[in-house]
Amino acid sequence: MTSFDFARQFEILPQPHAIFCRDLRFVAVNKAFEASAGMTAAALIGRKLFDMFPGEGMSRERLRASLDRVIETGERSSIAFLRYDIPDPNGVPGTFVTRFWSLTYSPMLDEAGNTEFIVATIVDVTQIAEDNARSAEEGLEPQEIEAIEARREQPAPLGIAASSEVRTFRRLFREAPGLFAVLEGADLRFSFVNEALSEFASDRFLFGRAFFDALPELKEQGVAELASQALAGRYAVIGETVRIQSERSAEGEPVADRFFDFTFSPLTDNEGKVVGLFFQGVDRTQSMRATTRHRILVDELNHRVKNTLSTVQAMARQSFRSAGDPEDARDAFEARIMALSQTHNILSASRWESASLATLIHQRLAGLPRARLSVRGPLVLLSPKPAIALALALHELASNASRHGAFAQAGGTLAVSWTCRACAGGQMLSLEWTETAPVPIEESLRPGYGIRIVRRIVEGELDGDLVMDLGTEGFSCRLDVLLSEVGYVETSVA
Repeated sequence: MTSFDFARQFEILPQPHAIFCRDLRFVAVNKAFEASAGMTAAALIGRKLFDMFPGEGMSRERLRASLDRVIETGERSSIAFLRYDIPDPNGVPGTFVTRFWSLTYSPMLDEAGNTEFIVATIVDVTQIAEDNARSAEEGLEPQEIEAIEARREQPAPLGIAASSEVRTFRRLFREAPGLFAVLEGADLRFSFVNEALSEFASDRFLFGRAFFDALPELKEQGVAELASQALAGRYAVIGETVRIQSERSAEGEPVADRFFDFTFSPLTDNEGKVVGLFFQGVDRTQSMRATTRHRILVDELNHRVKNTLSTVQAMARQSFRSAGDPEDARDAFEARIMALSQTHNILSASRWESASLATLIHQRLAGLPRARLSVRGPLVLLSPKPAIALALALHELASNASRHGAFAQAGGTLAVSWTCRACAGGQMLSLEWTETAPVPIEESLRPGYGIRIVRRIVEGELDGDLVMDLGTEGFSCRLDVLLSEVGYVETSVA
């Protein structure tokens, strides 16, 4: 049987491959590696990797850490995307050219299970990086990364099981909701970017680019000073609730600003020298909006509390001044406070946005016999201030009907209706309150506190018109108020 020539197969593999011993000296390289590195096998074999390809900064540290991991654990290690400059084979000695690589290191174990040699599988992805950098519109596409990952995750040809720890760690960072990046060198070039940061950058290409060249909008917001402080020191530098001013739309209108917490943490080499930064960003926009809304609500609450206290004070003064019997005065005052409280409950249920006029009317008439009531009108939504005002006016009308009007007699009825009509100022709300008493009423309309508060609300607070009449058939009134003073109207019927 013809034996398989492993050496020849290694030589003709289309991807660059190299083999190192434990002290990282070249043992073998194939033709594709020679072409990619611009060096012959004779010039490489026996020489140490970092003597021939010294690299610098975080790139060197990442490469060294990956190789050390293989040596120490006997498990495969990978780097999906790495910028690593190499000597320029066509240039002046000592000059370097920029290259981007995807690397996989697989161990060859001895009989004791220790790493004896390392097989390097190398993919030059410089063209992908340069093509995307020229377009400056799209980064390394997810499918391109997946292609690299898929190649890297193929079963090792030497039968070594791949470790899932590195892949899991990388995936967690890539899919994390916060912004994460590894920045190398003094110019802070991206060597790792997660999906959230790519989305934040509107899919601009970031790999290998300087941080503030790729994201100039951050430099203008004072973030550059944070990065400089982190590079100069040994501790993480945090910028809280940094406001990122939005770009303008095609129409020239600004889009809503965003707020972030940014953290720059120094990355050091074995000698303690800062060689890069770990960048993290947390979107605080929603919490800032919630804080702003909370502050507005507190201010509004303070304003409403003052208004409510003024209303309560006025009700107390009038209730106890006009009543001869202290018990009657107390009952009237408590009823008015209850009406105010129930209206607040309705508004609270809608987060103090609006209250239905029909809901307020039904609430104020809840203690009267339903069979003797008629309530009809379109949907009108009242803003908080007029809702409270009309609720108090309706309370006085209902209280008067119960004590002196239609419901003070057996068989009395009440009809409440409202309509909307066009007028010079927009839409006019007209509400009619009509009581019918079976026994003719011979009293005259006396201007007590209830009547005065209804008039003050309609004519004073709502700038409307009020007409009241006490005929032999019962009490009636009509109020007219501009809808701009009360809210929104629909054509449905309550």
